[in-house]
Amino acid sequence: MKAEKDPAKKKDFLEAYRKVRKPTAPSERVIPDQRRKIQDSEDYLDDYPDEAKRRGDKDRQDYEARKSGTQAIRARVIVTGKVQGVFFRAQAQEQASATGLTGWVRNRADGSVELTLEGPKEDVQHVIDWSYTGPPAAHVIGVEVFWEQSTGEFAAFETRHTF
Repeated sequence: MKAEKDPAKKKDFLEAYRKVRKPTAPSERVIPDQRRKIQDSEDYLDDYPDEAKRRGDKDRQDYEARKSGTQAIRARVIVTGKVQGVFFRAQAQEQASATGLTGWVRNRADGSVELTLEGPKEDVQHVIDWSYTGPPAAHVIGVEVFWEQSTGEFAAFETRHTF
């Protein structure tokens, strides 16, 4: 038969452990005279908590996305089938703009449509799911998705000329 542990002993042990244990400082990765050069190059992080610097956030958008749990992602999508001349690009732009995504859509010379989507993964996935059916007049045969790192280079979602 297993002996039950006394909760009072456990509490006393934890209190004693906390008094003895001292938190350790993170090890320095940069020698002191180089620290100033790095700090000068990271002025854009001055208004962020030290946590942002430690985690390697590149800018405020990275910091806010990580903090909210909605890190931006990029997907390049190629849709094949009868997808040109059926308002696929216009509908894709409406779908992407409605979810707040950035990027572009364009027709390709081989008859397919290419989308580049950036934003939260759930919203990107929503537009990808829509692209499997497309507008009513479209007949989608295949959808290829290539996941990439978000670059943040787009301000809005736009329609581009045929490639």
